[in-house]
Amino acid sequence: MIGIPGPLLDDGTKRLLETIDPLSIILFGRNIESPEQLSRLIAEISSFMGRKPVFAIDQEGGVVTRLTHGFTIVPGPMALAQAGGEEAAYEGARILGLEMKAVGIDWDLAPLADINWNRENRGIGIRSFSEEREQVTGCAAAFVRGLEEAGILSCLKHFPGLGGATADPHLSMPVVDCTKEELLQRDIRPFLEIDSPCWMPTHIHIPSLQSRRESVTVSSEVLTSFIRGELGFGGVLLGDDFNMKGASENLSLPELTVASFKAGMDILSICEGSENQLSAFRYLSRAIEEDEFVHGRYTESMERINRVLAPSMGGLKQDLSKLRSEESLSMVRELSQRSFTCIKKQRPLPGLSQLDNIFSMERQRLVMVEEEGGRNFYVAEKASRMARCPLHTIHLLDGRIEREEELVEAAAGKVNLAFTENAHLDRSVSSLITRLAEVSKSFHLIALRNPWDSDIEGVDNAYCTYGYTPEQQKNAMNILADKTGEECYERMPDKN
Repeated sequence: MIGIPGPLLDDGTKRLLETIDPLSIILFGRNIESPEQLSRLIAEISSFMGRKPVFAIDQEGGVVTRLTHGFTIVPGPMALAQAGGEEAAYEGARILGLEMKAVGIDWDLAPLADINWNRENRGIGIRSFSEEREQVTGCAAAFVRGLEEAGILSCLKHFPGLGGATADPHLSMPVVDCTKEELLQRDIRPFLEIDSPCWMPTHIHIPSLQSRRESVTVSSEVLTSFIRGELGFGGVLLGDDFNMKGASENLSLPELTVASFKAGMDILSICEGSENQLSAFRYLSRAIEEDEFVHGRYTESMERINRVLAPSMGGLKQDLSKLRSEESLSMVRELSQRSFTCIKKQRPLPGLSQLDNIFSMERQRLVMVEEEGGRNFYVAEKASRMARCPLHTIHLLDGRIEREEELVEAAAGKVNLAFTENAHLDRSVSSLITRLAEVSKSFHLIALRNPWDSDIEGVDNAYCTYGYTPEQQKNAMNILADKTGEECYERMPDKN
């Protein structure tokens, strides 16, 4: 599986495809400008290759959404779990699946089966359905059913579970030191209970499963002895991107791909870098030709791949009329409204006209697979304009918090609202939130991402959107603009 450089089938991309002849192509934001352009690119690649490769994408919903402009944007997993559990997960996945199918995509590398049991986890968070195993299992299974109904393959990730990690494997190899029994009863249980044709092992080290310090993606103890032997999984194993820094501490990329293939991986993914892709491909090709064991592994993997992926390797059917249907847009509006949750309440949430100050924290790109950077001030800016708040009452902050005393002075004795994004992971931001809460006449917090910002000391009134898709932001703004006090509160689900 390879990624390609851009949105066009240019000469460089043609040479890459002609040389490697990949089984699958994974699409990213850099490849997508509009539905029309994407469907045309998929058709041109299929025509050029003389067959349709399996087109894959990370389309989880929420913060990991590749299909944006011209597509229906669905809230992420934790928001879906809050909005209606399994039913909402199914509906969200069905919408995503229908729109993927409409442009010619075959395979969604989703859902996450990770149980986010470590609140310090920077790479998963609201990408997981829940901290609870049963809810993750039920919602992820429903997500798979929604994709399948739309004709899209699923892939459970990230085996054996990234929910307990602190490090992000894009940056370094996480180590999760728990017992094998704990893994089987918690992290691995969703993989065993959900019927999906593919698992994605990720670059993580589990000492209780491995005798050597190395990623599970190059470990025959995990990929072959444990997954195939002990767990009895007969589907396809797709490796997480081998460009990630957590993949290996001492192997080159070509060596890494062969080591993973020998250990039992079926599909090797290199998501970017034409030279890296070509060098790894050539190294693996030589190994298949010259090493009898590697050739045997090739035969074994191709049999498994053809059995699982063959239904998606046929003709190309595209229908852009399926995009952004009124039914889908209406469902997304409803899911966004239902996911806005009251977590703590000592006082009613004030309306905009009652606020003295709005504090909004800069969006932080904590998840490396989250493609769009920049600021996340839409709610605060739009809300302040609607309320005709004077400019000095809205405070747009980055992670450096250079004006803390000035901000605390502005908040003293006032009715204040803060929009946060993972403030609990940043000591300077959480300290400021505590001080603002202490000096305020009334302090309210709306977490635009992980709900654990509500646990910051001093926060007594907290709400969560579980994400910031455009519809979720619009819903939060409308709640503040249109309703005040108890009227507003009555519209919100209570976490408890």
